[in-house]
Amino acid sequence: MGTPVGPRSSTWRVWAGGDGSVFVAQRRLTNELKVSLHASGDWRIEFIDRRTAHRIGAPGEDRAFDRFQPTPEVLPGVRHGVSVLIPWLALGLLPTGTRESGDIRWLPPLAEGRVCIIDLILTAPTVEVDDKAPGFLAGLRLRTGCGVVLRHATRAATPEEMTAWTKVQRIDDERVRAARETENADIKAFLVEVMSDGTRRIVDLRVPRHGSELTMTTLEPLRMKPAGPPATYFGVAENMMRGVKVLAATSPLPALALAIVAAHVLECLLKAYLSRGGSDAAVRKRDVQHDLVALWAMAVAQGLRVQKSPPDWVARLGALHKGPDFVLRYSTGVHGIVSPAAEPMTAELAALLETVRGQLG
Repeated sequence: MGTPVGPRSSTWRVWAGGDGSVFVAQRRLTNELKVSLHASGDWRIEFIDRRTAHRIGAPGEDRAFDRFQPTPEVLPGVRHGVSVLIPWLALGLLPTGTRESGDIRWLPPLAEGRVCIIDLILTAPTVEVDDKAPGFLAGLRLRTGCGVVLRHATRAATPEEMTAWTKVQRIDDERVRAARETENADIKAFLVEVMSDGTRRIVDLRVPRHGSELTMTTLEPLRMKPAGPPATYFGVAENMMRGVKVLAATSPLPALALAIVAAHVLECLLKAYLSRGGSDAAVRKRDVQHDLVALWAMAVAQGLRVQKSPPDWVARLGALHKGPDFVLRYSTGVHGIVSPAAEPMTAELAALLETVRGQLG
């Protein structure tokens, strides 16, 4: 995250062994610390040097300071390995004149309050991976026939995450003080978070050279908030909006597919706003459940910052999307459908997504 010669996050390396084991490490710490997802099922975060491991309390001859079980399959042949989270807080400076080199995929810097999530996915030999899918970053085919897929997405950091990542102590270690005095650089660090389902995610952080607003610290266990409104509605809308943009840019225009996806994105955005208090009971009622014009009017009445009367494309989508006929889905008794033009629908739908994001906070 960042640029080869400017402020950036840590750079990360993924590689594999001949037996199908997969390893993850910060490139600059590869010879000191790594995540090992062994094919045998022994998953661990471990130091390379035994003396370092013993110094922090690893038992016996074990170099691991964290052992965990392989995660359950989320789909047949698909398993989540580990996640690396790179918050906007991670970007910092390396020593003057230091340049990152090698086969590195650079991602653009994040706006304040945003976080990039890179998921490492393990796949069985029978699983086909679409390298054109949104969020695909890289893929690796192992000698065993299994695969490793890296996917990335960005989102807003939650208030709980921001509190946890900034709840730190000042560093008063002589080696850190010396580094601050001799290098024009920030000191890289990371946190390992244990999620409620047992998965591990690694948060890339930094210790600023002039002060210690962030550092490694022991955090209270994090709990994964149950999936629910408004986040579930907004998450679907945000991800499917990518599909709207792809379809809108396709020639010839797949008008029916674009209308179906755009209508669902609009429905989810309006329901996200209307369920911002945590309950979606009001938008699940049969008379408004899929009625885009009715949902628009409800959102306006509750303070959504949009024009009072829905734009023409909203009204057109609303007529096609609602029950009982659900024309976009089934077209029963229909010989032709007039759908909205790709523009201004796509641009205004993207703008609405940002409006809802801002008002959800």
